[in-house]
Amino acid sequence: RADEIAEFVCSKLYRFFLYETPNSSVVSELAEIFKSSNFEIRPVVETLLKSEHFFDEELMGAMFKSPVDYLLGMYAENDLLPNQEFSEIQPYLFFVMEQFLFNPPNVAGWPGYRSWLSTTTLPYRWIIAEYVGYYSSSNPSDPYKVDPIAIANKFEDPNDPYKLSYDLAEFLLPVDLPEDELMKLPDVLLGGLPDYEWNLGFQGAAGRILNLIIHIRKLPEYQLM
Repeated sequence: RADEIAEFVCSKLYRFFLYETPNSSVVSELAEIFKSSNFEIRPVVETLLKSEHFFDEELMGAMFKSPVDYLLGMYAENDLLPNQEFSEIQPYLFFVMEQFLFNPPNVAGWPGYRSWLSTTTLPYRWIIAEYVGYYSSSNPSDPYKVDPIAIANKFEDPNDPYKLSYDLAEFLLPVDLPEDELMKLPDVLLGGLPDYEWNLGFQGAAGRILNLIIHIRKLPEYQLM
């Protein structure tokens, strides 16, 4: 009975933190730790999150972002803290992405994984990506507005439109883009501007960087983590 309980709980933890299909050998190791720790969860989670397996490259991008991961991740990427206005609107944003906080569909919680994305929720994610980017950056009263120039300055050569585009993709995405999609990014950034005219001092630079960030956040790869 104890063995079955330990395997069941550790499988659930594996699915939550790593991937929908658990690695049986890893789960068995975690189950032994769970039993030897008098069925305390913390030692199991600590072991899992510190393990080499947790950082395996094959597990990068193996999960779908929940609405919470998606929305708060965008704020974290921009070094922002949700403000009062965000706190007021966030229940609605989570609701339209079908994760109404503190109101799961049943005692098992949300099924997660692929169920987070549908023909209903994916378009809402695109709208929310625009809201977080365009609204906050254009609202002068918002103390937490996105600063595209500050984001660009994190990278080695933001005055090179190609390098900046590829660096932004690497920063925002958990997996590599297909080559043909990667090659399109500088065109999104430049928006018809000759590449030799690009620099951060260009009057429209901030808006074009923001366009690229939002474009990346609408890609299928951005829905992964």
